[in-house]
Amino acid sequence: MKRYIVSLFSIILLVVLNSCQTDNITSPTNKEPFVNPYSKVGKLHNEGLDYILSKIESSRELFKYKNHKLIKSKDEILNFITNSGLEFIKKKNLGKYTKTAFLEYSQKNLYKTNSDVEDSLTDLQKKYLNDINYITETVKDTIKLKVSLNDLENNAYNVLGEEDSRVILIASSVAYSSTTYWARNFNKWKQAIIDTSNLQKTNNINTLKEIAAADVAGAVVGAMTAWWTGPGIAVAAAAGALIASAYQAAIDILYFLGLG
Repeated sequence: MKRYIVSLFSIILLVVLNSCQTDNITSPTNKEPFVNPYSKVGKLHNEGLDYILSKIESSRELFKYKNHKLIKSKDEILNFITNSGLEFIKKKNLGKYTKTAFLEYSQKNLYKTNSDVEDSLTDLQKKYLNDINYITETVKDTIKLKVSLNDLENNAYNVLGEEDSRVILIASSVAYSSTTYWARNFNKWKQAIIDTSNLQKTNNINTLKEIAAADVAGAVVGAMTAWWTGPGIAVAAAAGALIASAYQAAIDILYFLGLG
C-alpha cells in the first residue's frame, strides 16, 4: 500500500497547482465561538466526496465484483476515482486540469515540492497541525470535536496572526469535515466500490484515521503550494484535500480486499 503514497501526492500537487484562483476570504470576527473564514474548504471537500460516490454508484460496470475479485484492476479504479474528483473540481470552477502538465510536473518536481512544503512550515505551525491530528484521533464525540478544533483555531489565529494561521484554519476545517464525513459514509463507499451486500458493515478506526490524516496533508500541500503560485489558498486546499481523501479511502478499501 505504501507505493501508492507517491501517486497520491502527485495527484494532490497536480490539483493544487491548477486550482489557484482568486477567492474572497474575510478575516475572522471576534465573536464567540471563533468563526473560521475557511470553513468552506471542509464543506467543498464533503460535497466533492458525495459527487465522487455518486459517480461510483452510477458506474457499476467498473466496480463489478465476481468470484471474490474485481473485474477491473485497482489502477483503473483509482484512476476513475481521481478523474471523478477532477471532474467535480472543473464543474465547481475550482481549477483546470491538463494531463500532460500533470505527468511532466509529477515526475520532475514531486519530491522537491513535498520537501518545500515541509520546510515552509514553522515549528509552531507544525505543532498546531500535530495537535489537529491528535484531536481528531482522540476526540470521538462530534460536538466535543467541533469545540476542541474551534478552540485550537481561535488560539492559532491569536498567536500566529491572520496570514500564518491560514494553513492551520484550513487544516482544521478539513479535519472536522473529514472525520464526520467518513464516520457516516465509509461503509457506503466500501459498499459502492466492492458492489456486494454481503460484507460486514463496520468502520475500521485505523482506516478512518488514515483517511483523515491524508485529507489534512492534502489541504496543507494545497494551501502552501497556492502561496507560491498565486492567490486561491482556500480553493487549492479544498481540491487537494478532496483528491487525497477519495484516493486514500479507495486505497484502504482495496487493501481490505487484498488488492492494496
